[in-house]
Amino acid sequence: MNPFIILTDLSDKRLLYININNIVLFEKRFLKDYKNRDIGSTYTYIVLEAGSQSTRDVIESEEEIDIPITERIQEI
Repeated sequence: MNPFIILTDLSDKRLLYININNIVLFEKRFLKDYKNRDIGSTYTYIVLEAGSQSTRDVIESEEEIDIPITERIQEI
């Protein structure tokens, strides 16, 4: 079983290979404008089990992240 999923970084669009075993939580968030108001676009915030600097903002939705995690869990 390959524990990695490939996601897209929000800021520079690079591919991120994230081990699903290290994901502590993920949640939908809204992009903000310069006055800190929601502008309607969403992204997913991910917290990883790796220390203080272990968060990622990705383009994929919560559902797009949940599907490969569920598939890999079912393989166990």
